[in-house]
Amino acid sequence: MVKGLPSIDQPDQLYEACLVEKQHRHSFPKESTSRAKVSLELIHTDVCGPIDLVSLGKNRYFLMFIDDYSRKTWVYFLKQKSEVEEEPIEPVTPLSPVSPTQSSPSSSSVDSPVKAGPQCTRSLKEIYDNLNHNQGMFCLFADTEPIDFDEASRSEKWRKAMNKEIGAIKKNDTWELTTFQLDKKLIGVKWVYKVKKNSKGEVKRYKARLVVKGYKQRAGIDYDEVFAPVARLETIRLLISLAALNKWKIHQIDVKLAFLNGFLDEEVYIEQPKGYVVRGHEDKVLRLKKAMYGLKQAPRAWNSRIDKYFQEKGFKK
Repeated sequence: MVKGLPSIDQPDQLYEACLVEKQHRHSFPKESTSRAKVSLELIHTDVCGPIDLVSLGKNRYFLMFIDDYSRKTWVYFLKQKSEVEEEPIEPVTPLSPVSPTQSSPSSSSVDSPVKAGPQCTRSLKEIYDNLNHNQGMFCLFADTEPIDFDEASRSEKWRKAMNKEIGAIKKNDTWELTTFQLDKKLIGVKWVYKVKKNSKGEVKRYKARLVVKGYKQRAGIDYDEVFAPVARLETIRLLISLAALNKWKIHQIDVKLAFLNGFLDEEVYIEQPKGYVVRGHEDKVLRLKKAMYGLKQAPRAWNSRIDKYFQEKGFKK
């Protein structure tokens, strides 16, 4: 095909190592198969450091424990790393629990440090169970997201977040209460919790989102077309470059609960969300008028509505 190159015979044997190197790697599992089912069934721990914080004085290392089930975290600050490697752990005076809004931990008067030894050691379960009664044992308590509704419902801040989400859904007229038809498929819902933080790492707000278990939808029954165009990063860079070159103005907006604005063409029925079942109508279900997060056709429904709106206002792609 190229003039000047000698003719090369096709080898009979392929180089297997080359083929193996070009094969796609197996994807990581989306969810660990070894997650704990109850508290303290699985504990992750590690010694971290060294760190250089004025408030910690000579304590340059810390020993961290994380409960796999609840994701609760507590830390012991250590004077030397050798306390873990060579000798029984002798934690220094613990710090009081740190609020997520604090930029750095600060010392407070707590119980005197206990000397290490068999007669004074405490099990992780004992420390874990005494969390609400003796938080002085915890140097740092991480404010993590709840893993289910039962855990979130025990916290006022998460209850407020869930009430806000349900209020927004009802205000948007997303669903209607109706009697379930036996020839239809009922799809479940679940709560997803997330702590939103600002650039400083401080808690900005607590976000609870009700999502549909879209993986239970059936093609041709619960949804048809699902494709929706998505802006590539290269396109956005090109747009910004053109704006800078021509001195154009760029306006950016963020639509809250965007997917809830898309209308549905299919009949989709979902369960009443846990904690918000209408009294006296426990046997009824919700028929979706508009899309919700988790539905396979939600991106397409939202794109169709916003695209139609822009064209009606005279915009061109």
